[in-house]
Amino acid sequence: MDPEEYERLRLRKKVGKTTTQENLRTEKFYWQQFFSTSKLDEDVLPNFLYGNNPFRNFLSLIDVQNHRAEDNLRSEKFLEQVRIVSRLLELLGWQSARDESQLLKDTVKDNFAEKVVSDPLFKRQKRLNELFGLEKAYNIHAGMTPQQILMWANSLLKPFSLQIKAGPKVYRLELQNDLLNLINRKNEEGRLYKDSRGLLKQMVPEKFASKADPFEDGEPKDLTCKFSYLDQGLDFD
Repeated sequence: MDPEEYERLRLRKKVGKTTTQENLRTEKFYWQQFFSTSKLDEDVLPNFLYGNNPFRNFLSLIDVQNHRAEDNLRSEKFLEQVRIVSRLLELLGWQSARDESQLLKDTVKDNFAEKVVSDPLFKRQKRLNELFGLEKAYNIHAGMTPQQILMWANSLLKPFSLQIKAGPKVYRLELQNDLLNLINRKNEEGRLYKDSRGLLKQMVPEKFASKADPFEDGEPKDLTCKFSYLDQGLDFD
């Protein structure tokens, strides 16, 4: 499939004039373009289906200017999530989503009890539960066990492709879904992402140095589908 055929089928799909096989082909092509690879990772792709995009979420955590802000409730809700996750990392002891520091488990536990629980953002627990899809009655408190703290924190971090991983005595942040390699592939195509703190250490080939706007969005147009045909058995090769 080439971009012209993709666009033709995408428009036909909008009016319900495509077959199941054509839907499979167009969706596969879309994700091949999105991930900048012909070989899709069957472990990573499912995390991007059904309207969730941990890549774009993570980029907004790196620099909020990466978010395609819209004047609507969904955008407002997402930006609130970004503020909460950024604050959580900071209070637990990490300076950013790319901080590779290993923190002592006792330090993280103390930071949670002394800083997170008392912070105004985290006292609004009903709102937190609503934003991150947690149980309505769930409440955090200073007496939580390390395992409970870890599970709760990771439930907030997961949509942003981050998880806190435990070692024998320390915690570290782990970036998931192979996002750094995806960013590198995008950089190699001349695509840069906003990064005011230089956390991603991006570089683009010299041939793109004179590009008018290296931040121009080069992603394919969305399929705007509410479900995924990939669940019906896609050949990932």
